[in-house]
Amino acid sequence: MKTRKILIIWLSSLALCVLLVLGLYGRQTLALLGAQTQTVNSGTAGQVSVEVYSQTEGLNQADIGVTNIGTSDCYVRMMVVMPNESITTTGTNSILEISGVNLIDWIKGDDGYYYYKEVLPVGGTTNFLYRLITYSNLTPDMSLDQLQIITYAEAVQSAYLNLENVSGDLSDAQKAFLQVRQ
Repeated sequence: MKTRKILIIWLSSLALCVLLVLGLYGRQTLALLGAQTQTVNSGTAGQVSVEVYSQTEGLNQADIGVTNIGTSDCYVRMMVVMPNESITTTGTNSILEISGVNLIDWIKGDDGYYYYKEVLPVGGTTNFLYRLITYSNLTPDMSLDQLQIITYAEAVQSAYLNLENVSGDLSDAQKAFLQVRQ
């Protein structure tokens, strides 16, 4: 009987120790399993916005280029639609004179657009595409519609583009516009 009492006391002590250990570490385990933190992922979309600039005097335009007024760096392309160059005065003199086309900073694409070679940073301005577009030999019978020069630009955000997926001998700007179209 004495052995039985010792065995019961010993088992009770062991059970009490196990309960104490479980009580101490069990709370930490429950705390680890029950701990929650909330993470909120927030993001904002970048704004890509450009505007064409030029110095205008009457019908003449000078230093035609693009300014990035958005919140993201971008690739830029620009198109300048000239009036019908077959409009001539008496003889063969063209009324439209273009000087200073900048093919150092711009690449002429097969699609009629000029692509700026560099990424245009926020607030940045391209180098001019055309230095000067002027009219001469105008006659009174010409309307403003015949003489209007239309300039516009498009932009694509430069971040997060994988330009290696676009094949061909193209500039990065051309690849960026091709990738966005796909």
